[in-house]
Amino acid sequence: MQAPATFGPQRRARRLSIWAAAVLIVVAAAALSGFWTQRQGLARVSDTAQGRLDIYAAGLDAELRKFDYLPTLLELNPDVPALLRRPADAALRSAVNGYLERVCAQAEADVFYLLDAQGKTLAASNWRDKHSFVGMDLSFRPYFQDAVANGAGRFYGIGTTSGRPGYYLARSVDSEGARLGVAALKINLDGLERKWSGSPDAVLVTDANGIVILSSVPAWKYRPLRALAPAVAQKIESARQYEGVNLTPLALREISALADGARLLEAADEGAGRRKVLYLALDRPLPGSDWHMLLLSDLSSLTAARRNAAAGAALATAFLMLLALYLQQRRRAIAQQLAAKAALQRAHDELERKVVERTADLEQAYQNLQREMADRKRAEEELVQAGKMAVLGQMSAGITHELNQPLAALSTLADNTQKLMDLDRRDAVQKNLAKISQIVLRMGAITSRLKSFARKSTVELEPVPVHRAVANALFLLERRLRQTEVELQVEVPEQLAAQAEPVRLEQVIVNLAANAVDAMEQSPARQLSIRAEQRDDRLILSVADTGPGLADEILAHLFEPFRTTKPAGAGLGLGLVISAGIVRDFGGTLVARNLPAGGAEFTLTLAAAKESEHG
Repeated sequence: MQAPATFGPQRRARRLSIWAAAVLIVVAAAALSGFWTQRQGLARVSDTAQGRLDIYAAGLDAELRKFDYLPTLLELNPDVPALLRRPADAALRSAVNGYLERVCAQAEADVFYLLDAQGKTLAASNWRDKHSFVGMDLSFRPYFQDAVANGAGRFYGIGTTSGRPGYYLARSVDSEGARLGVAALKINLDGLERKWSGSPDAVLVTDANGIVILSSVPAWKYRPLRALAPAVAQKIESARQYEGVNLTPLALREISALADGARLLEAADEGAGRRKVLYLALDRPLPGSDWHMLLLSDLSSLTAARRNAAAGAALATAFLMLLALYLQQRRRAIAQQLAAKAALQRAHDELERKVVERTADLEQAYQNLQREMADRKRAEEELVQAGKMAVLGQMSAGITHELNQPLAALSTLADNTQKLMDLDRRDAVQKNLAKISQIVLRMGAITSRLKSFARKSTVELEPVPVHRAVANALFLLERRLRQTEVELQVEVPEQLAAQAEPVRLEQVIVNLAANAVDAMEQSPARQLSIRAEQRDDRLILSVADTGPGLADEILAHLFEPFRTTKPAGAGLGLGLVISAGIVRDFGGTLVARNLPAGGAEFTLTLAAAKESEHG
């Protein structure tokens, strides 16, 4: 009589256990789905952000590097060292003011100015303005101190006269081993911030002290990422770097570190709502400076997707469990009602149950497939857009790289021609004008090749005397070879000619020779060797140096974009990529190797022109 009394509590306990297990299963399914969605989403956002960060960093580097050559122009103008030696000469000051004004206007810079060895401004491009730099004492500025001590200086700060921020680039002006003064250039970078303002991400650039100097979010500009140490704050105040700005730290808090250097950051929205915003942060140092670029991708949509996925998984799991429970109860009811029926009827009922279960599985699989297809489509669209932006960045950097050398040569020849005309040396003037015309034609040919590239036109080859191409290339590098004291050995017979395009072949030789000079900068012995010979129907041209050679890891990826053997900030890694592309257009090859005695050698192999074609 006691069994019926205990049956009720045992059954209720069993039901409670089943319901508890069901709830745990639903919660576990929701948690796993949310975790998986967030993990995949973070990986997708990180991949896309890495591509955009590459584009932003390349754009900023190209914007800064296109002005690197300007301060060195002052050494080429004889009026500049003369003014530094005779600062009271009004005629010299007027001439240098005019020269700086013209160069600054052509380069589209903010201000170009000259300081003596004590930091006093002797001449400036803004000498006409009411906020002219002429006469100002700028010896307290770090860029001046670095240029006097090390020959070069870089700095970002707010102008003490104009109140406008800018990037300052300085080079020492030396003559006969003496440091006479400093040439300084101020560049306005507001255009980059306007371009970044349309980005879906927050793009920040910080200085060595972690202070935001460029930002796509205006409210974050001049805000430190963390509280400044008293010594650092005192140093900034002494340099008057951010005069008149309240350096209030940003409310950023690191949540966790992810793979590949990515981090999760939480920022307080400083608007009226004061809500918390979760970001995926990618940080990258900028070559050639102590700046860092920070890309913050808003994860609000990913958080919402994770919640939706968890809720969907919970609902789907609950639905399936209820459906299973319903089917089980239905099967039991049918079994109880039709217990007396034949085995065939029972088999029919079992088959019906399996069909229903299989249909539910197929429906769930179909829904998963639809979601995966939608995710892949979005990822492909984002990758296509990132690819387009990367190509634009490489083209922009490539154009700057190819035109820098001819522009520097044009500036030198133009200044020399002006002086020769004053001395009435007409023969020398005519020679300089002829050289200027040749360089302009080469630059026109370069831009013509870019137009041809856009139209996908075919390459038209012609016999090119190799000794003439080498001579023209070395002319563009003559000043650098002289300054770096490089010993030149050229063994190129005059009768050799190659099937190529004259300007683009010179372009390749200039790039290889310039790279060799850069590689030998720290070498005790500097020797540049250029040799050419003909083997059967192929012409072999080699460029060798006595530098440190190429590391194995660099040699394996030498002809890939943004791979460079130069120090950080000294190159974009596009010169060899462009050169290899030109040689392929000629139907030739470009290879590199380390020499047994030390140094590196680049070998260019082209089709040789027949004597009847160039004789």
